[in-house]
Amino acid sequence: MKATSRILAILLAVAPASASAQATAAEGGETAAKAVPTSLEGAAPEKPGLDVSRMPFDPESIRQVVKFHMPEIQGCYEKVLSDSGKRLEGRVMVGFTIDLNGNVTELKPLLKKSTVKDDRVVDCVLLTARRFAFPKPPDNRIYPIEYPFDLKVTSK
Repeated sequence: MKATSRILAILLAVAPASASAQATAAEGGETAAKAVPTSLEGAAPEKPGLDVSRMPFDPESIRQVVKFHMPEIQGCYEKVLSDSGKRLEGRVMVGFTIDLNGNVTELKPLLKKSTVKDDRVVDCVLLTARRFAFPKPPDNRIYPIEYPFDLKVTSK
């Protein structure tokens, strides 16, 4: 119970202040409604990563990694909107685990907590999040994360 409380304390502070991120409870976590895609036409190309080896493992570094990758998610999201002619804005909530090496595992969409239900938009977020690299947790534990991705069309 002590470890769970510690993880909850860390993870509750992970999302931006305007979002309500929560730790995924081991016994009550939401299950994925579909498999995580492996490719998507129009997905933004991968760019050189952050040097996470020099970053601490804390809520701020998790926010920095996500912020670094937001242009990739935004580009893919806007391509989907352009191709489909739809105007979708809202939140895609994603659950994932940061493993001992700082890699993303157990990636899944949390559809009940998401307001955007379009599969291609959700796929954009999942494909990009799969490539995130975080600082290694110093205590050699895995950390479950729920993170909100708030998407809206940017004016050009």
